[in-house]
Amino acid sequence: MERDSKLIKNNWVVAHFGARERYMIPIMLQENGLLKIMLTDFWGSNFILRFLKKFNNRFQSKLNLRAKSFNVFLLSCSVFKKNIEESFDYKVSRLLPKFLNKDDIFFTFSYGSLRKMKSAKRLGAKIVYGQINPGPLEAELVKELYA
Repeated sequence: MERDSKLIKNNWVVAHFGARERYMIPIMLQENGLLKIMLTDFWGSNFILRFLKKFNNRFQSKLNLRAKSFNVFLLSCSVFKKNIEESFDYKVSRLLPKFLNKDDIFFTFSYGSLRKMKSAKRLGAKIVYGQINPGPLEAELVKELYA
């Protein structure tokens, strides 16, 4: 399979909510010298993860130097019962101008990514969206079908 040389030359900025696929996409980009930065909701260190067992899968040593997280912001969202995924979408969309330019590629997945993608589009970046599941509407339809 022939690679698209335009994609190979670009830096990728990844918005990664949760520990989906054990960070496989940013790891692959990192290993190929393409990852500019990964923006994620929660990123731990061994010290933090010892105390917060719920987040013990939120670290990947291969990505440690290229990850920016919003730990305090998103933990405060949990405390105040705010929608964490919407809050992450908002936070990333506000910070994208610091990390993303028109020559970069922005990758995100999750049905809560609309604000981030609009921000990336305004910046002129290419967008790659990886849909992981059909989202809440599909879950409701399945409930109705099997109720």
